[in-house]
Amino acid sequence: MTAQFRGGPYDVKSEVVKASRETWADLTPEARSLVGTLWADKTGVDLVLTTLDPVQTKEKILSMIANILEQKKRYPLGRAQTPPR
Repeated sequence: MTAQFRGGPYDVKSEVVKASRETWADLTPEARSLVGTLWADKTGVDLVLTTLDPVQTKEKILSMIANILEQKKRYPLGRAQTPPR
């Protein structure tokens, strides 16, 4: 995993290396964004939502997810998928 940390600010990388599940809520938005990016690359997911705004509410984030999913129904986004039969 160290090789994946080559880019980016040292303080953010240091924060991520020292982080644990118990301290997730205390991480800076930049550190959570880095974790989300690394996790997306590892798992191959299409979407990870993170925010740099420290006052984003869970309700606002859930609303953004709902809007993205609704748009995806209308307009295929991300990786090409075979339509269901």
